[in-house]
Amino acid sequence: MAEKRLRVLVCLNRVKDEDLSETLARCFYDCDAVKEDSPADRVSHFALRICAAARLPNRRSSFREFFINSERLLFRRRIEIMAAAVAAPGLSHPHPFLAVLKNLRRHLRRFLELSVRSEFVHLHDCVSDMLDSGYFSTNTSVVEKDFVVAEVPFYLVPSLVRTRRVEIVAGRARITSGDPVLECMEDLFDFLLRDSISNHATTAPGKTSTTDNITEVLCDIVLNRFDRSLSQVSSCGEKILASEVDNLSRSRLFPPCFSALQARLKVEARLQHSARIAYTLFLKEIGLPHEEAISFWTHHYSRRPTSGSACCHEWQTDRRRFEYSIGHLYGLRGARTDYSAHSCATIRSRCATSPMEQLACPFVKSSPPDIEDAVKNHCPSRKSRQRMNALVETGDCQSACACLLSGDDPDDVAFAKPSAFYFLARARLVQS
Repeated sequence: MAEKRLRVLVCLNRVKDEDLSETLARCFYDCDAVKEDSPADRVSHFALRICAAARLPNRRSSFREFFINSERLLFRRRIEIMAAAVAAPGLSHPHPFLAVLKNLRRHLRRFLELSVRSEFVHLHDCVSDMLDSGYFSTNTSVVEKDFVVAEVPFYLVPSLVRTRRVEIVAGRARITSGDPVLECMEDLFDFLLRDSISNHATTAPGKTSTTDNITEVLCDIVLNRFDRSLSQVSSCGEKILASEVDNLSRSRLFPPCFSALQARLKVEARLQHSARIAYTLFLKEIGLPHEEAISFWTHHYSRRPTSGSACCHEWQTDRRRFEYSIGHLYGLRGARTDYSAHSCATIRSRCATSPMEQLACPFVKSSPPDIEDAVKNHCPSRKSRQRMNALVETGDCQSACACLLSGDDPDDVAFAKPSAFYFLARARLVQS
């Protein structure tokens, strides 16, 4: 169940806004792990939340932020669907938010019985004000625009404060009817989720060793699936075009190994067989469809190669061979195997044993000037460059590459494949 929910969360992060309604509808019908308030929904959310809160060796914070942001996105889509369902005049049934808020107030009262924290007192008062306002007991489409639904401490609704969409009086934000109500609920959900994860992480060390072992096994399974999901192209994921690859390769999204390979291909118009195979699989995993892959390689291999090129084949004379090879790698020809792209470990191993290999990790046996040239597209800070050089000296190439995503703290991210680097970089770009 947790794996199914994870696939949906990854999918929601990739899909474009205009496709969200269709995607979410398909997810709800096809996946019981996100059917709201179902047993599978609760269990799968709790399992992933345990992994997000785990403070175990070698666990990264990237999954925690992904989980929080994705669950917030899922919650947002759910309340938007609820709001759309009651937008039409003539509402004759209870507003769906009523059940959500009543359930939340019930849980908050239980929290307050255990610990009287000011944040939860304020949160309970906010939810009670929303219920007592009568806003959800009538047709919200005919409520006055400036109708005050609740007043909450400003720190509970940071997104509304940041975008200046609320009036703040004496430290309290006035939540008016319409979109501010939806965003307020989203902020409250985010606050509760972050607090529960923080609380779980704080209390986890007091658990038994058996519980710790179970948590570690669960984290291993989920995080491996997470890394795999990031590097797989979902049917609802964002696709890229052949014409976009060159610009992407010169952005912060591309890992430096494939940025260098694209630069070589652009100049020489050819690649070694092994490098072409690896690049095709990488582009496949980051979202280049089969027909776009044909266009991409047609463009480059139709050009005249430079002298001393690693390949003498031409698209005009070897078209059928190239098209079959690409279709085979996409699982459309031959045995129809869905091949996976190369891992970072495979690339490092090959370039370490074969000095002539075109696809190489820039952090293997490289001098500081070579590394600076390889990572120039990522514009790392001086501190990050110093940290990368120090990690290269110790042979920790993976962490050196991770500095490109997390500044000077490589423990903040985890990836095992260049395609996973791409998706992590894109996710961070969207969040920034």
